[in-house]
Amino acid sequence: MNIVTLEDHRFTGGGTHYRFIEMKCEKHRITVGFRAGQFSHITVIVHNASQRAHRGLGKQFDTTERAIKHYKTPAIRAMIQHAGERAADICARSSAN
Repeated sequence: MNIVTLEDHRFTGGGTHYRFIEMKCEKHRITVGFRAGQFSHITVIVHNASQRAHRGLGKQFDTTERAIKHYKTPAIRAMIQHAGERAADICARSSAN
């Protein structure tokens, strides 16, 4: 699978570290957001027709592994795994808190 990173942003605010990675693979496009701080979590937004119609804010998960297990599509699973590897520094901060 060929995963293309479209955007990769990181910032810190109020002692909380954030990283957002937007990717595409095959016909799928997702944004994975990592938050490390007092309320650490991972947010996955799949940019599809439902998200565009309802402007959903995605789904939140405690860990990258839980996010991967939630989705059936191999391309989406691979992109979440790829984002987790790229954001290992944020995930380490998350598990330390």
